[in-house]
Amino acid sequence: IFKSLDRFFILSYLGEYQLGLYSLIARMAQIPNFIIQIIASGFQPVLLSNYKTIEGQKLIRNLFHLFLGSFIPILIFIILTNGYFVHLFGGVEFLKVAYLLPIVISSTLLYSSTYFNGFGFFISKQQ
Repeated sequence: IFKSLDRFFILSYLGEYQLGLYSLIARMAQIPNFIIQIIASGFQPVLLSNYKTIEGQKLIRNLFHLFLGSFIPILIFIILTNGYFVHLFGGVEFLKVAYLLPIVISSTLLYSSTYFNGFGFFISKQQ
């Protein structure tokens, strides 16, 4: 429903070209989210089986702190290379919206942090 509403508002207020711009940036911003989901899914069995031990608690904390600590370097990297990635995936005609990529990626990375912070939900569900 959310994606359909996005599409409706963009088409009715901006047009098809802007929908294409928005789609490209939104799809590119989902790549880090996909990577984080894979990493979180890989660590989840280890964390769920060791959450009662001191080492397991440290591992959960360190994993989340590693994610938070990598947020700024990833964002700086995207800011410096956003034109290259937009050109690679979308072509020259989309370069004028390359400045949107760091903004959308930062929001998806913040959303992805719930995967690392959500281990508590899975642990309470297991009990």
